Amino acid sequence: MATIPRPRVVPKERLDVSTFPDEVGIALAEVAASAREGLLALSVATGLKVMSTIFESDVTAIVGPKGKHDPGRTANRQGTDDGTVVMDGRKISIRKPRARSVDGTEIEIASYRHFADADMLTEIALGRMLAGLSTRRYDAGAEPIGDIATMGTSRSAVSRRFVAGTAAKLAEVLASSFPLPEQRRTGTEITSV
Repeated sequence: MATIPRPRVVPKERLDVSTFPDEVGIALAEVAASAREGLLALSVATGLKVMSTIFESDVTAIVGPKGKHDPGRTANRQGTDDGTVVMDGRKISIRKPRARSVDGTEIEIASYRHFADADMLTEIALGRMLAGLSTRRYDAGAEPIGDIATMGTSRSAVSRRFVAGTAAKLAEVLASSFPLPEQRRTGTEITSV
């Protein structure tokens, strides 16, 4: 039977961070700063790093590995652009990667579209408003996420999302079929009288 090596814990004073690559040291410093602000802030910082890695992975799948010449390449990297993603009922500014086909057509990054979907904003706003949170206190009702700049929590933005959410829910209710007075329910089926 093979033995599994036991992980060795290194005390903080003996940890030599100079052996880590620069990117790891920078990322660790950012995560440590977020940890001081609380668990949710740490989770958000970690989530944004993971999201960035997912975006980069999607771009690599579309255009190929970075720095490798490929004569059959059908798309190219085009740097980054301003974008927003949704977290905890608010929008957070990020830099999103871009890709274009060789004929110049912009290629949409599927993972970015998923994380930027604003439908969750409407659902969260609707839930908080129905729970009694006013548009004036909406931002105060959200969890703290550190020193990350957020958008979409102004009174007017929350009010617009609440109106859109209630309109969508009303349309769902009106589109569903209601039994008419001359119909009665027997078991799980509706039959006419």
